[in-house]
Amino acid sequence: MPTEFTANKILILKLRKLGDVLNITPAVRQLRKLYPNAEITIISEPLGAQVFEFSNKIDRIWVIKRNPTYVNYLKLCYRVYREHFDIVIDFYHHNKTALITNLSRAP
Repeated sequence: MPTEFTANKILILKLRKLGDVLNITPAVRQLRKLYPNAEITIISEPLGAQVFEFSNKIDRIWVIKRNPTYVNYLKLCYRVYREHFDIVIDFYHHNKTALITNLSRAP
């Protein structure tokens, strides 16, 4: 019998504009249902981050500018690396987020 997977820390990556972020809200609601005790963090651009600003489904919002400097991008990568996320969901599928996903060390 398979054991149930539990996640303590979940990272969601969704960059781009407001409409793109709105499209993932059903997935975020479902994640919260599946993992009610997990800490859910989302990385988004400033306008997209406003969608989840008052949401009880997201615990932390990390904002990244659309064209971050290399220093700011590396700082974000290091921040993700330190967190040890259990699950990462990359809704953006881009080179910018691929490195972040890999550095998360999520299984």
